[in-house]
Amino acid sequence: MHAAVYAAREDVNAICRTHSPAAVRAGALQTVPPLVHGLAGLAGEVALCGRTDLVTDQAAGREIAEDLGSADSLLIRGNGSIATGQSLAEAVVRARYLEERCLAGEGMSQEEGWRADFVDPRARWFEKETTRAWAWLRWRYGGENEGSR
Repeated sequence: MHAAVYAAREDVNAICRTHSPAAVRAGALQTVPPLVHGLAGLAGEVALCGRTDLVTDQAAGREIAEDLGSADSLLIRGNGSIATGQSLAEAVVRARYLEERCLAGEGMSQEEGWRADFVDPRARWFEKETTRAWAWLRWRYGGENEGSR
């Protein structure tokens, strides 16, 4: 899966793979939750994959890469999610806020979420918010002081 995404996407230098509960649920429902607050936008564009079997060969990996397409994150039916980034920091932040988006938007329709006129002004801050979110995650979960928390 990882090798296929790297081969398909020159812009991807890092992948964060999770089986976080809300993302697993959204993937199983084959639903991309709506944005309901600004930080959830840090997950980037989210795509869906209907594959339920394990990814154990190159053909399956290519299927994942095709379903991801140009999106930033992918919800995989019954098999978690992946978030991509130009850096490890960006991939981890996307994965963290993909889970947040799935939690906050659970059970809501796209029509109940933010419209483009809400998202667009906030999106100009996503790069700075990603940097701050990465700093917070490193502080909260150990970062430079691995194992201290």
